[in-house]
Amino acid sequence: MGGLMKEIAILGIIAECAVLILLTVLKKWTKKAFIAVAAATALCCGLVGILMLKGRISADALDQRAYLYMAGRLIEEDYEEASLEALSAVSDKKSEPYNGPAVRALAYNLNGAYDTAESYLRANADAANAQSILESSEKGEPVPAEVKTAVTEEALALIAATEEESRQWEAEMKVRFMGLALESGEQEALSSELARVQSAISEHRYEEAYQLLTENTGSQSMKNAVIVSNMYVKNYNQRIMADTDAEYGRLWQEAAKLQSQLNLASLDLQEGDTESEAYRSYQTLNAQYSLSLEALNQEAAKRAINYLTAVEESAGDDILGYQLQLARLYFTSNQFEEAREYLEKVFVQVHENDELWLSRETAAFREAYITYLSNPLNTEYSLLFDSLMESLYQSVFDSDNYNAFREFVFSYLREVFGGFIIRRIDVSQFPQILAEISTTREGMELTEDSVRLTDTGTEIEEFSAEPVTVNDLSIAFVLDRSGSMQGDKMAESKNAIRECVSQMLNNVSLSFITFESSSRLECGLTQSKYLITSLVDGISTTGGTNIASGLSTAIESLQAAAGTRIIILLSDGHDGDDSEALIDSVLAEAVAGNITIFCIGLQGCDEAYLQNISTRTNGQFIMVTNAAELDQTYEEIQNAVVNNYQVSYQASGDEESRSLTVESKDSYAQARREYRRTEAPQERYDYAGEMQEAGYYKQTGGTGR
Repeated sequence: MGGLMKEIAILGIIAECAVLILLTVLKKWTKKAFIAVAAATALCCGLVGILMLKGRISADALDQRAYLYMAGRLIEEDYEEASLEALSAVSDKKSEPYNGPAVRALAYNLNGAYDTAESYLRANADAANAQSILESSEKGEPVPAEVKTAVTEEALALIAATEEESRQWEAEMKVRFMGLALESGEQEALSSELARVQSAISEHRYEEAYQLLTENTGSQSMKNAVIVSNMYVKNYNQRIMADTDAEYGRLWQEAAKLQSQLNLASLDLQEGDTESEAYRSYQTLNAQYSLSLEALNQEAAKRAINYLTAVEESAGDDILGYQLQLARLYFTSNQFEEAREYLEKVFVQVHENDELWLSRETAAFREAYITYLSNPLNTEYSLLFDSLMESLYQSVFDSDNYNAFREFVFSYLREVFGGFIIRRIDVSQFPQILAEISTTREGMELTEDSVRLTDTGTEIEEFSAEPVTVNDLSIAFVLDRSGSMQGDKMAESKNAIRECVSQMLNNVSLSFITFESSSRLECGLTQSKYLITSLVDGISTTGGTNIASGLSTAIESLQAAAGTRIIILLSDGHDGDDSEALIDSVLAEAVAGNITIFCIGLQGCDEAYLQNISTRTNGQFIMVTNAAELDQTYEEIQNAVVNNYQVSYQASGDEESRSLTVESKDSYAQARREYRRTEAPQERYDYAGEMQEAGYYKQTGGTGR
């Protein structure tokens, strides 16, 4: 009926235009005729507007029901991670009648994002079953099966999908989120544009997918544009681009020609041949082909940027997705400064409208990352990042690799939000709180004038922050020299260690250890910076990876040292089996000797393994995007070792689950740490014959709760 009324109104407008033309031609204009035609036109235009708005509202309500239905069913089918992707299209406010907030909290919980589920529920406490989900999230465990069933069944009952809707939504869910092939009857039920696009892409019918996306001019146009731009990057539109873009066509033909030559050259190779002219010719062609592919990919990324920037004005409520995709496109084309500018728009600038597309996902990821800075065992930020990227591409692509961009984003956020580490929170005299906080940036202080403290949502008006002096500092540098460190990794690592050593205070004692399949003490404790840097210059790469041996030698080198003892380990690999079998005993030795281990991980490292080493010894794990960032990383660790504060304040409120946040007033630097009001105080280390301040960092530092 609404469609018929709209058609009648549009026909009315057309008829009125014809009347206007006729009156003009016949010169029969009168004041009454003008008023009558103008009034009729205004009435018809108003009617069309009302009908279009009504249609948009109805379609939006249908979308909310559809995506919430799919999220609930995905949870029922144990596709918990995919449920978060489906929920990216669901508005909390508009889905309240269908128990949407509870479903979102349930999805966070079942994906292991317990802190995010907990903080989200505090803002949506009225959601059905919220208390049950909150209790489980506070304990850091998934909700009981009966709660999961109750939440999903209630949501599905409130949605009250018709048989036709269920058939259509089930088919779309299987295609978009579960990667399942559909039967003929299910194919007929499939009517979602994006589901058809996903199906076309998975079956390599790229031109069909391209046409489906570019023909759309409705409310999905910007979201579709994001997908099209990613098709450019993945070279899914090669024929279309080659036909319409001369430069891209030239590069494409060049790559195709080299590929053909490479295939022919491979026929002349003999197994085991590495010396013949045919082998050398093949290697040359292979190098040329790799360069041609790189040039083609760079050109495709530039075309994707041009395409997406051309539709900026229509971004509207999809602005965050538009900016995030441009950040990735600029990163892909090696334009890193431009990528950083768009990351700032997404993750740093404040967005008042929490109903923007991806606003909840970006906020949840950012907050989880800030929590991670002081608690590296809390890895839900990585899960939420992957969920954010999957939501950006709306599950259209079967798989995608976000690793390089992920590390770039993590590095950017650490640079922007890093600066503080909340190492320990003592609640033994609650509401009096004693916190130990380190600053990691040169010149950064922790005073009432420079920082803002917030405890569980309440700003702390008065607090004391006493700097703690570290005396008799000894540091062992442990460097992975295994074969995988060859090239830029080793060169940048050596540069970073040299720079760090040169900036050390003159009274700091240093030792230097390298390891591959076994370890070697390059230099015992010394205060000669020149000796350490000269030894660093001579290191070369070889062998496998034996982290336990490297740490054991470092611990031995520090045994005779008094005061604070630190190990800084750098590795890019996974530990060998023999080393893993010994790591527990080595870490026990470090704990017994009050030795803290900082771990720096390069791309390819076993993050969880290095996090475990740091956490068990009250240290910190830092993941860096590339070796070029190591200078900053070593500087941060050096600052964190010596810049420590004991902060004391009076907390308010009696909430059991709490959090402490410290924020700089002069930058975006901040850190957050969750704690419990009744948590037992952490045992302090003690030094025989020394004042408590000497080695304070070792006594009280660390990331364990």
